[in-house]
Amino acid sequence: MNVTKYRILTGLYCALILTLSSLSFHPSFVSKWDKVIHFTEYAILGALLLASVEQRGVKIVLLIVAIGSIFAGLDEMWQSMIPTRIPSVYDWLADTGGLFVGATFSTLLFRYKILRYNNG
Repeated sequence: MNVTKYRILTGLYCALILTLSSLSFHPSFVSKWDKVIHFTEYAILGALLLASVEQRGVKIVLLIVAIGSIFAGLDEMWQSMIPTRIPSVYDWLADTGGLFVGATFSTLLFRYKILRYNNG
């Protein structure tokens, strides 16, 4: 996939995150796995964001984490308006950790040419 396709996929994934955040869940449904879900969901976002840019490196990973962390914070604020959803700093921290791991891991995959862009 080329960068443009990753950007579209990233936008759709962000929309999916916000859609899922709009759903009311019974608290016991996700409480046991809450932080794992947050971490995984945002690790995927970190990987998609990294694939959406052409540069690689520490500065890009930190920029992705910063931008993604702002999105995660807005997502938590959004949840405060949804019945049965409670925003949490700990969820935001799990999101931010996931972004860092996803972007860093993807950087390594691109660096070692395990992942490549198809310019077609």
